[in-house]
Amino acid sequence: MIRVFSDGRTAVRFGLLCTAVFAVGMALSPAARADGPQRILPAGEKPNDARLKPLKDLDGYFPFQPYESNDEWAKRAERVRTQIRVSQGIWPEPTKTPLNAVVHGKKDFGDYTIEKVYFESMPGFYVTGSLYRPKNASGRVPAVLCPHGHWANGRFYDDGEAAVKQKIAVGAEQFLNGGRSPLQA
Repeated sequence: MIRVFSDGRTAVRFGLLCTAVFAVGMALSPAARADGPQRILPAGEKPNDARLKPLKDLDGYFPFQPYESNDEWAKRAERVRTQIRVSQGIWPEPTKTPLNAVVHGKKDFGDYTIEKVYFESMPGFYVTGSLYRPKNASGRVPAVLCPHGHWANGRFYDDGEAAVKQKIAVGAEQFLNGGRSPLQA
C-alpha cells in the first residue's frame, strides 16, 4: 500500500518511479533497437494518399467529358451541390429558424429609396445591410441587398470632400455626393 502524506511527497516519488520504469522499458524494447523505423510499405513506396500527390491547378489538362443523358448530369450536379454544402459547413442543412427581419430608416432619393435592414440568419447572428428599391415600379421587380461593413465605419463611411474632389479631377468619380460613400457609388 502506498502511503500519501498531506504534502504529497510519496505520490510524487511514486509518479517519478513509474515514469523511470516506463522510460527504461521503452529504451530496451525491440522497436528501439531495430535498424531505423518500422515500415509498413516497402522502402521508397508511398501510401496512396491524395495529400501526397501534386496539387491540382488550372495549368493541368482536364478535358470535359460530356454526359450521355440528363440523368447522369443531374446526378453529377447533386454530387457537386453536396460537396459545396459540406465545404461551407451547411450539410446537413441547419434547422430553419425565423428571420425576424426588421426594415427601417427609409431614405427617399427620387426614383428609389434606401432602407436599413437586419435579420437573423441564425439565432443571434445578425446580417445587416441596405435595401435599394425602385419607387415607381409596378409588378415584381428585382431589389438589391447591399451588405455593408467591408470598409471603415460600414454604412457610415465618408471619404470626405477633398478626397472626392481629387477623384473627380482624375475621372474616377463624377458627382460629389455620390463619391463620398460607397453606398452611392
